[in-house]
Amino acid sequence: MNSDPNALTERVISSFEKLSSAAKNLNNVSDELGRAITAIDYILQRLNLGVPTWVKIHGGEDQYTGMEYWSRDVGYAKIGNRWGIALCTRKGDYNNPDEEEFESWLFNDAPRWLRVEGVEKIPDLLEALIKNTEETTAKIKGKIDHAKQLAGALEQAAAGKPASKKAFMPQAFDEDSIEVSVRPKRLDEYIGQIRVKENIQIAIDAARSRGEALDHVLLDGPPGLGKTTSAQIIANE
Repeated sequence: MNSDPNALTERVISSFEKLSSAAKNLNNVSDELGRAITAIDYILQRLNLGVPTWVKIHGGEDQYTGMEYWSRDVGYAKIGNRWGIALCTRKGDYNNPDEEEFESWLFNDAPRWLRVEGVEKIPDLLEALIKNTEETTAKIKGKIDHAKQLAGALEQAAAGKPASKKAFMPQAFDEDSIEVSVRPKRLDEYIGQIRVKENIQIAIDAARSRGEALDHVLLDGPPGLGKTTSAQIIANE
């Protein structure tokens, strides 16, 4: 079968130009989706939740045995050293849970097809995250009195005094003294708030290099994010 070389060349060139245009559009919309997910991640990171939560996108079981399973999930989890919206695939056998095949990515690092599947489930993820956070809060509240009793007993033991019944009572717990003792005093002892620590370290290093006092620092945010701890660390550094 004879073919016209010129016609073949024109066809390939035309196809490549169309493919280049399609790829450009694909990358543009992928970048736009990525920026939206990054904005969601930033907002959730400010909440300092630390509560891993997964929601199924698709999944199923072996129709004959019912023991083998697979799923693709979207979640909020710590992947590597970073919390964020994440995606995962899992496959396994209920009889051998330790042998589950599990692969996970932060959302913007996941395969493109999985991102397309997962984005519509993010509202469901937020609802599940609310429920999981509330349940975790209730569990922590249920352990506070026990932790206070242990701390009171340890204070007595550290002081070389026999632990009395009063030492085991929650009302005998001195929250202020324990809070001060467990607060980190140096930046390298501070866990979490990575961006805040980096900014503080840069400012301190710059002031030291100039041989000057650190400029005024304004720490703003809702309760529980570490403003007092950060201020004490700055004073110690």
